[in-house]
Amino acid sequence: MRRVLLSFLFAPLAGCAVLPIPYQEPASGPVATVQLKNDSNQLLTISLFQTSRACVGRRKVAEIAPFAEAGRTIPADIEVTLQYRLLQRGMNAFCLANLRFTPRRDRRYVLNTSEGPHGCKWEMADVTDPANPAPVPLQTIKPTTGWTEDSSFCKE
Repeated sequence: MRRVLLSFLFAPLAGCAVLPIPYQEPASGPVATVQLKNDSNQLLTISLFQTSRACVGRRKVAEIAPFAEAGRTIPADIEVTLQYRLLQRGMNAFCLANLRFTPRRDRRYVLNTSEGPHGCKWEMADVTDPANPAPVPLQTIKPTTGWTEDSSFCKE
């Protein structure tokens, strides 16, 4: 009886797992490129929010293996919030942060991510001129858990 009751209570939740929705690169408008580098022993997931300010409409940009990288095109000349998440082998979130900045048209950026004894690290640089990389300030927004990919993932 207990098993049937528990199955009945949790059955409606079975379909509530948050499944990633893939990111679609912009087909038109101003764009920038970002190279995403994972210098850690963990799996890196980068997502972009369709509505930056509220962190709503999370779309999975890339899933990057340890010590690998991937390049993507992102919208430019508007505020963008990326979600940075390192996952341990058991798929538990090891690091989670929402990083906000405004990419500029036709610029190239590199987001370097790593982990160390004092936690997770990230830094971004504008590498449009490779001989003179310039640091890009990132605003860190506290994350919160959403129920679906279209929920809010920011705590502002």
